[in-house]
Amino acid sequence: MGETSGTPPLAFKILTDEQRTVLLTEEIFSGAPVDLADGYIHLSSATQVAETLDKHFSGQTGLHIAAVDLATLGNTVRWEESR
Repeated sequence: MGETSGTPPLAFKILTDEQRTVLLTEEIFSGAPVDLADGYIHLSSATQVAETLDKHFSGQTGLHIAAVDLATLGNTVRWEESR
């Protein structure tokens, strides 16, 4: 995907301890259960991270936020407005 208006340079993925360990050990992240079910990896913009945490991870501990450089992924990324 080319740089378009409204597309941030970075996006963020909230990971559990287990997901982070897999990412660091295997150097690959295939997705959380919701990502696998939907067929793509859900990411948040910097302004969405707090809401994503509140809405989908409330009460959970051991969470980590991974920054994703969208430019390195080229046209494999499709940025959509959140609902």
